[in-house]
Amino acid sequence: MLGKRLLEQWPLAVLMAMFLAMMPLLNWLGIVLIVLLVLRRGTWFSVVAYVLVAVTCYWAFSGYNFVLLQQDLAGFLAMFLPLLLMVLALRTMRALNLSLALGFACLVVIILLQTLVHGQPSLQAWIEVFNCRLQLMGMTQEQLLAMTAAQNFEQAIRGLMLGWPFAFMLMQVGILFMARWWQAALYNRGGFQAEFHQLRLHKPLALVLAFVLILLGVIGTQSPVIVQLAGVGLLLLAIPGLAFVHWYVKFKQLSRVWLLAVYALLLISSFAAMPLLAMIAMLDSGLNLRLRLNKPKVK
Repeated sequence: MLGKRLLEQWPLAVLMAMFLAMMPLLNWLGIVLIVLLVLRRGTWFSVVAYVLVAVTCYWAFSGYNFVLLQQDLAGFLAMFLPLLLMVLALRTMRALNLSLALGFACLVVIILLQTLVHGQPSLQAWIEVFNCRLQLMGMTQEQLLAMTAAQNFEQAIRGLMLGWPFAFMLMQVGILFMARWWQAALYNRGGFQAEFHQLRLHKPLALVLAFVLILLGVIGTQSPVIVQLAGVGLLLLAIPGLAFVHWYVKFKQLSRVWLLAVYALLLISSFAAMPLLAMIAMLDSGLNLRLRLNKPKVK
């Protein structure tokens, strides 16, 4: 009831979302609330409110420094624009698979445009940008020197350089799913579970993604942009694979321990689990495994 009343009084919901977006460790909750508002109301005012909350969240994420926000427009767009497109597409088309594909395509375009404008990302450039951001956020020169002298510093920056599209997209998909679950809990209990269990990429898209990933693997991982694009494509395939696992556990009435084991494997060794989930998604898209498993057995 409280959630419904909050959504009905949308000015209060927007203010609460902006307040949460400014709070450390609670920024994501403000985005979830405003996404829920867009899903429910679908008005252009809700979209404007989403932009305001997104700016507030990124301002807090940047250490409450508007200079960083002005300097990193591409980072801001990559963090929030795909999510907005997914939310609007989900509200209008009511198709979770198409919404995800649109959001991922948006992120790929941002990566390619950034590469076209600034060239291939380099480790040294990322280290300089990272140091500049820390200085603007109040870190002293002594603290900065101590951090950069650490053994794993360059390895950590390289991980950020290669993994930020994957991390941003994973965060946005998680926020979208949480808002959709919240909406279903308020207005259609069990609706999100049914929607997620039926998540499956269209066969042409799955085939194209599989071909692109194989091609990128043949080309190699020397280019940072190729690694970024491969990570994004793998995530888009792995999500429907995870949805199939959820469906199969419920269909076979298995223990939820199996789901916990899958998530534990994702946490411990995502490099092994992600390709496996992607393969499951490709098989499901090509062979429609849900339909085949659901067919009554002929005696």
